[in-house]
Amino acid sequence: MTQLLQKIIYPIPSICSETELFYRTNDIVEIKEGIVFLTKGKRLSFSTYFNSFSITKWLKYTYIDNVKLLISFKGSINVRLVHLYNKDYSLHEDTIKKENLNSTGSECILDFDKMKSDGIFSFEIESKSESTIIYDIGYITEINKKPRELNFAIGICTYKREEFLKRNLESLSSYIICNKNSILHNHLHVYIADNGQTLTKNEIERNNFIHLYPNKNCGGVGGFTRTMIEALFNSSNQYDYIILMDDDIVLDCRVLERTKILLSLLKPEFYQSMLGGALLSLECKNIQVENGGFYDKCKHINYGNLNLNVIESIILNNSKCNVNHNGWFYCCIPTSFINERNLPLPIFIHYDDIEYGLRDKFEFLLMNGICVWHPSTIGKDPLWMHYYNTRNQMIMDSGISLNMSLLSILKNVIKSCVVNCTRYRYEQFIISMQAYNDFYQGPNVFKEIDPVLLHKRLIYKYKYDWFELKHNISIEAPNYNKKLWYIRGVINYFLPTVKKECFTNNGNEYCNNFMVKNIIVYDQYNNKAYRLTKNYFQLLKCVRFMISTISLILFKHIKVWKQWNKSYGEFASLPFWKRYLEIE
Repeated sequence: MTQLLQKIIYPIPSICSETELFYRTNDIVEIKEGIVFLTKGKRLSFSTYFNSFSITKWLKYTYIDNVKLLISFKGSINVRLVHLYNKDYSLHEDTIKKENLNSTGSECILDFDKMKSDGIFSFEIESKSESTIIYDIGYITEINKKPRELNFAIGICTYKREEFLKRNLESLSSYIICNKNSILHNHLHVYIADNGQTLTKNEIERNNFIHLYPNKNCGGVGGFTRTMIEALFNSSNQYDYIILMDDDIVLDCRVLERTKILLSLLKPEFYQSMLGGALLSLECKNIQVENGGFYDKCKHINYGNLNLNVIESIILNNSKCNVNHNGWFYCCIPTSFINERNLPLPIFIHYDDIEYGLRDKFEFLLMNGICVWHPSTIGKDPLWMHYYNTRNQMIMDSGISLNMSLLSILKNVIKSCVVNCTRYRYEQFIISMQAYNDFYQGPNVFKEIDPVLLHKRLIYKYKYDWFELKHNISIEAPNYNKKLWYIRGVINYFLPTVKKECFTNNGNEYCNNFMVKNIIVYDQYNNKAYRLTKNYFQLLKCVRFMISTISLILFKHIKVWKQWNKSYGEFASLPFWKRYLEIE
């Protein structure tokens, strides 16, 4: 039987108009509602992020053993099938075949012949007639085994982001839920946890496939866990996967259809794997910010900062890399792994997705063309977020036995003091030490803390004082040697200030603040900034806090570490979550 693997898609201006993510051309082409109009000599290449075929991944994840190109068109065209791959650190392109085709509107099929073990398949089309109309293109395969029938739940946690949410729900409704031609029609439900409790059922539940639940604001993980509970424990529907999504993404629903096709053709050994979507920048839509991640003993790697308009980046995404988690902006989890004793941890925000991936030791599937766009978060974490980053990392490390030694923890405390104080980020260090102190109070104290009140206290006490700038500023990130930078930072406190201020972009780790009084941290997207000031009193306060924190860790570490490890199962259980979210 013939099975569609990947349909060629084109830009939807309201979602993404970055054409080189979809096709390349030697001239302007006309595309209307997915139909391409070419005049003689115009050429299209599809060696792009959305429309190339990742042969490496498809061979690894699925049982397909052949790939063909199906073209429905009218006119006369030249087609060239190509194989692109990296060899000896350079890009290679092999022509598989060239064909001259003529059609009055029927379908033509070209075989890529022998399957390759690496790189991508792609193709070029050139019009040889005065007028060529291309109706449809797709990669197909011939299989003997029927694809799996799969049902999906989407879990969205939202907090007062009505504009993004309603736009995505409208897209889901029109493209999938109410569209009988969609392969996901009647196979997808949406579950929304409204942490802000600002939405009403009348405005959201416009059909029987979208479900809204007002939810206690226990952070992002509280909302996502609520969608898991409602979809998998409180619903009569049966789902094979739940796709967790942020509320402020820009979603192309065609990505969901690609997700279904890929998962329906998996080899059995990948049935229990998570599928992770890539995160692309909403401000610069061809930039990949993250594509899976790897975490081990405080070392955190995100596979990002790639320009996806470049062919080498597309092929690099196919390379084998260590991935043990994926962000919950788009993460497809097999429901067979989610049970009453295996829910996420109640850690409010950040590290929830990392912890869940590491705990269950999932293998992660990644594929070019499965992604969402999200507002840039680089350098935009609010000051209070550093509390959750520090505390949650400690909770996670204690529970999943990453063998973090006492010495490593003490080194992290000292390093945090040096790094933050050399950047004049005294409050960031203090809030991180507060997180250590709270962690070492143990899990019993943690259970008694109201997460809503704690969050309110944090955002009230720890925040940057932003101010508007009158004009834009261009700043280059400095070149630096980390060790030398730290040494300069320490020496800086023994020298007078000779310069009033220096500038750095929000997100730059370092700036040239040697003998400088103020660091102006600039947000280039919003033309705002905040000021960090050299302060000897704050420096001494940080040193005292560091010493007291080290003393606490030395005194309590072994006992408290064991307590957290023992409590892990309780925090991940359904009875705990029902009490925590007050939904019993």
